[in-house]
Amino acid sequence: GLRDLRAETRRACGGAALINTPTHRLLGARERGGLTPSRASRACLGARLLPSGLGETMDMHQARGYVAKFVGSGNLFMVGFQDRRVRVYDTGGANAARARWRPVKEIFARQLCWTITDTAVSSDNRTLAYSTISPVVRLVNLEAGGGFESVQNVTDIHEAVDLSSSPGEAARGGPDPDPEGGERFGVWSICMSRDGTRLVAGTSACSVAAYDLQASRPAFSIEGAHDDDVNAVSFLDSSGQVVVSGSDDSTIKLWDTRTRAAGSSGGDGGHSGVLYGHTEGVTCVAPRGDGRYLVSNGKDQKAKVWDVRRMGGDGQVPQRYRVSRKSFDYRWQRYPYNPERVSHPHDSSVMTFMGHHVLHTLIRVNWSPLETTGQRFIYSGSACGSLIVYDILSGEVETVLQKHGSVVRDCDWHPTEPVIASAGWDGRVVRWARFREAGEGVSEPWGDAAHFRSSSGDEMQFDTMLSESEWSDEAEDEEYSSPDSEDSTGSG
Repeated sequence: GLRDLRAETRRACGGAALINTPTHRLLGARERGGLTPSRASRACLGARLLPSGLGETMDMHQARGYVAKFVGSGNLFMVGFQDRRVRVYDTGGANAARARWRPVKEIFARQLCWTITDTAVSSDNRTLAYSTISPVVRLVNLEAGGGFESVQNVTDIHEAVDLSSSPGEAARGGPDPDPEGGERFGVWSICMSRDGTRLVAGTSACSVAAYDLQASRPAFSIEGAHDDDVNAVSFLDSSGQVVVSGSDDSTIKLWDTRTRAAGSSGGDGGHSGVLYGHTEGVTCVAPRGDGRYLVSNGKDQKAKVWDVRRMGGDGQVPQRYRVSRKSFDYRWQRYPYNPERVSHPHDSSVMTFMGHHVLHTLIRVNWSPLETTGQRFIYSGSACGSLIVYDILSGEVETVLQKHGSVVRDCDWHPTEPVIASAGWDGRVVRWARFREAGEGVSEPWGDAAHFRSSSGDEMQFDTMLSESEWSDEAEDEEYSSPDSEDSTGSG
């Protein structure tokens, strides 16, 4: 639960004694040889040197940024834009905080529908996969010698992975799948196993689909995995055996791939467990990597931290609480309720954070790096254009980063350097690398103060869910149009 998570976080940061020691004393002890260099001591110091201040614009594009990720050890940073480009930057590696980031490759997506929805890179940094609102995911060789631009059938080959084909069909390579044939659906999220052998996708067809990249055929497709679009998928840990999925039906489910025979197409059920707590659709799931904890973002304007040991089954929650019934169109409308007054009566999460805005698109959330912060923080983009960093130990907002003039859908923290980078709907690629000491002061430009609520049943009582009449009284009937919103075919 929450106590265990905080205890593990303190250990990763050197324990309470180091955490509570002033920075100048830690540095003095290190100079005198009294502080043994270790990952924990580095994390303790690194957690105090958080990026702050106004960000630095590294690039400006004429289209919205939807995906922003560091690759591997952080030597590369990639951004997926709405105009079908995936731009890859050389960050300078260990000099990522100071070097001028240089574009080294630009990939032009094939058969784009609306936008690039997600990207994934193999652990050897050789293969990049990109998805769009289509059942076909493309694979690109990042080390191919085709020059700066990667264009399908011109300078490069973008291999097609058709997730709509049956498990017996070989869909990778060969001619492109017929865009008019087969089942039509979109892919909202993809992830690649650590060994690079399997690709998993969450789709608008309410399914979780897996593809065997070595055998060049679909591994399995879990039809009806959720009751609505599957917006997010990720592997629970580096073993690649358990997949986590988050859906617009407001639930998070865990799937053990070892129980699914190769080539099978599962029906309803078959999941290892369900996590209930969000009252609107889930936009992102991000495991901590330890096989136990994960964080999620939801359209109920909350980020939640979960312990998978608290997962339950469908039978443990009454039917009327299993799927969100009072939804709103988050692409155009404000959230019509007060998030503090709305909570799930069977919430199994261990922490809840509020303050960022999950509107207009699938806003993402993630953990800070283990190497430099001991995973002490979670951070999220926001529809208001800010990046917000929350502290697991204090339950408070640690810092707010501002530079973008529009929605920030995705951002990432360098794995070994104190650098955060993001891409926004204003087309900016921004880097934050200035420092301040933790707790030095936080501004709250988005209005209501962000805050944390413990969802641990033994520490705080759950709020009861609003009654039907209260939901109706709280709702705002008028629609809200954002100048940054456009009509789209889905939730991306």
